[in-house]
Amino acid sequence: MPNNSFNLKAPRIEVVDALRGFAIMSIMLLHNIEHFDYYFFPEFFPDWLKALDKIIWDTLFFLFGGKSYAIFALLFGFSFYIQNNNQEQKGKDFRVRFFWRLILLFGFGFVNTLFY
Repeated sequence: MPNNSFNLKAPRIEVVDALRGFAIMSIMLLHNIEHFDYYFFPEFFPDWLKALDKIIWDTLFFLFGGKSYAIFALLFGFSFYIQNNNQEQKGKDFRVRFFWRLILLFGFGFVNTLFY
């Protein structure tokens, strides 16, 4: 007889996963443009091509830049809410684990600032 204990978990919210993937993808694409200097123009480029590229650059950052960070931050907080709610339903205190995760995130952020 198969073990069906994995079916007792709450289902994943697929929209949240899709939005998180969209946010991470657009943040990574914009960071690639910024950090790998894809905005450099050779001197012989015509002015109309530079103007067109600037329009595309500004449009991409307008459409994806701030919105991606906002969506990612919102979903980050939502994930902590889900974890906290699940632990409350089990009768466990989530504060220590939440604090530990924030310390880990601070550590990752600190290491990231050492590189950039």
